Amino acid sequence: MLFTGVTGNVAIGKKNLAHMANWNIDKTKDIIDVVSFGSDYKEKISSTKDWTASCDGKVDFDDDSGQLDLEAAFEDGTPVECTFYLDENTFYEGEALIESQTISNAADGAADISISISGSGPLTLVAP
Repeated sequence: MLFTGVTGNVAIGKKNLAHMANWNIDKTKDIIDVVSFGSDYKEKISSTKDWTASCDGKVDFDDDSGQLDLEAAFEDGTPVECTFYLDENTFYEGEALIESQTISNAADGAADISISISGSGPLTLVAP
């Protein structure tokens, strides 16, 4: 099944973040080199995993927008449950810390927000 942005969404805790236009997830895994005497080639083994995410959209600090919860989690340094929806039945979820927020405003447009998220523990794909 192919997905489009029409069915996408991002939530922090139980609230969908209002006015988000895109999200990205970056999953990484450390690879360790194993070098042995007498061997011309390195061996590689898989090690620890990590993930980060980001999302961008328009600033909206209304109570029901979810963006105030994001602000509080950033200020308090408390972890939040993040859910990145491809559609209502297919999504990634995991616990994370809000690493950074960038808010920009231009005279000829709406105020923008860009959020960077740093995972703490696994990021799980839920699929039907």
